[in-house]
Amino acid sequence: MSQSVVSNTVENAGNAGRVSAPGSADAQPRDESQAGQVLISSNIDPNFEEAGDFNYRPVPILVPVVFALGVLSSIGLMILFGLIFGLLGTVLGVVCIRKIRRSEGALGGGLLAWIGCLLSFVFLSSGSVKQAYTFATEVPEGYQRVNFYFDISKKGFAVNKGHSDYHPDVKKLDKQKIFLKGFMYPVQQTEGLVSFVLVKDSGTCCFGGQPAANDMMLVNMQGGKTVNYKTGMVAVAGTFHCLPVQGPTGLNENPVYSLDADMMESARTSF
Repeated sequence: MSQSVVSNTVENAGNAGRVSAPGSADAQPRDESQAGQVLISSNIDPNFEEAGDFNYRPVPILVPVVFALGVLSSIGLMILFGLIFGLLGTVLGVVCIRKIRRSEGALGGGLLAWIGCLLSFVFLSSGSVKQAYTFATEVPEGYQRVNFYFDISKKGFAVNKGHSDYHPDVKKLDKQKIFLKGFMYPVQQTEGLVSFVLVKDSGTCCFGGQPAANDMMLVNMQGGKTVNYKTGMVAVAGTFHCLPVQGPTGLNENPVYSLDADMMESARTSF
């Protein structure tokens, strides 16, 4: 409130409270209805009423979503699936930032949207590079990468002179050093395994399914090596054989492929 408001108010309040003696020259008729009232000047600063306004700008729902995706995209450094969070966070982040800019100051949350978008892009880029590098270097020297499903299982069998035989493409892998991935079929023994059955996917090993003969492979560890049971995807490298397995395996149907494995480890990539 300006100084003039204060001075006028004090002056008016003083005049209202002063009482003149009866019959004096300064005596004026007094209006009892105005007794106790304080006169307020009309010279009020126009910005006075606006000083208490709350400056609020709505935040688009995409802002917290983009930020959350930016944090989740860090998973892309560990697994391939995590790259999806980075991709979604980057795309939605760009959309959200453009929306805030076009609002001309009507929408807030720009800083948080930028942080989420940048996190998503950084983890998407670094995660993609890491996954690609790991994939390119995970195969041991001297071994050929083979996809269990596409290169072996899906090929099935062929008919040769009226008899069921191995598919020609699979027979080409016989006695070759290969590197492939799969899942360990669960058995009662979980430690110190010298051999185990490898299946093409987690559906047949984790849900009690009976895998088909061409969907599994008997892995025999070489050089006195032993392994422990693992629930996740594993990678094995060794010499492949197109040879039906003889002897008990604990399955209703024995594998028709085997692998003399030189190494077995948890898969570094999921593809």
